[in-house]
Amino acid sequence: MELITSLIRVKDLESYIESDAYRKSQVIPISPHRARSHARNPYAEPDDLALVVIHIEGQIQAYLGILPDVIYPSGVPEKAGWLSCMWVNPQLRGKGIAKQLINTVFEHWEHRILVTEFTPEAKGLYDRTQQFYDLYKPEGVRGYLRPDFAKLLSAKSKTWQNLKPLLHVADAFLKPFNWLRLQFFQAAVPHFAVIDEIDRETSAFIAPFLEHQLMRRDAVGLTWLLKNPWVIASPGPDDISHRYHFTATAGHFDYFAVKVRNTDRAMTGLIIMSLRDGHLKVPYCFATNENVKDMLAVIYHHAVQTGATMVSVFNPTLTAMINSGTASPFFLKRSVRRHYIISKKFEVTLPVFIHDGDADAGFT
Repeated sequence: MELITSLIRVKDLESYIESDAYRKSQVIPISPHRARSHARNPYAEPDDLALVVIHIEGQIQAYLGILPDVIYPSGVPEKAGWLSCMWVNPQLRGKGIAKQLINTVFEHWEHRILVTEFTPEAKGLYDRTQQFYDLYKPEGVRGYLRPDFAKLLSAKSKTWQNLKPLLHVADAFLKPFNWLRLQFFQAAVPHFAVIDEIDRETSAFIAPFLEHQLMRRDAVGLTWLLKNPWVIASPGPDDISHRYHFTATAGHFDYFAVKVRNTDRAMTGLIIMSLRDGHLKVPYCFATNENVKDMLAVIYHHAVQTGATMVSVFNPTLTAMINSGTASPFFLKRSVRRHYIISKKFEVTLPVFIHDGDADAGFT
């Protein structure tokens, strides 16, 4: 079994997705819109390695992506790459192919790697390399606004999957009562405006928040995020979805960048939210502690008005306020966790704060 490893760099991504080899491949290692997003990454350099692809007998059998970034572990900018979307053909697992993917990335990125949102199996693999240590383990909160048990529970086990018709009935029965409940939820919403890019005022507002953070997505980086998501809206799975083993489409996907002001019209916050098939996330929230209550009111407003079924937040100040018992539109809340690991190549001396949307999380 001869393994052939292909290395695809940022400068080659757009030509790769236009190639005959890409169009004809039964499996693809990246979606076209994700490749274009990587190609426009303001923190990437043309020669940065973006994809490692393993072929066996002419067919793609494994791949691993890397998202180039710039981090500030001790206040000085350093190049780094986030591992993103590792896939190995299930029939070939246990043959050391995943290890080969990672070792190739280590070699070309000089071990300057971070990882998050990994499976327990992948975490075991990372642990065995002895190249990482724990960086950050935020505990967030997920709040549920509307009953969607058919979707949420049926994904947990085959038993719930078999009960999906009954869960649909339960959702339909509860919907009018829940609608009435949300009509009684009242929250004073401050002045806000939805913006489609990070303007000068907003850029100046967020700059002080970035000064001592590990990742520093400024106006350029946040506008890149808003305009280049890795998920696009589609009425159903398309050809790309069938050939790509990670999410490329959703029934609905949208971003909201919201500028918040006080009664004097002075800017008090920036919130970036994403809505994917009823799941509202908050990739970024910039505000002082005294204004967090207003930010939460804006988030609740969008959750109710957009018809979101649930909201996920990892920002520690927002999470604490949601868990404090203050009025919310949620009928149920539960804790959610995230885990970040970083290469021993980096020595982090700054206090670690990571926005929900840092790494690759904000793009999906």
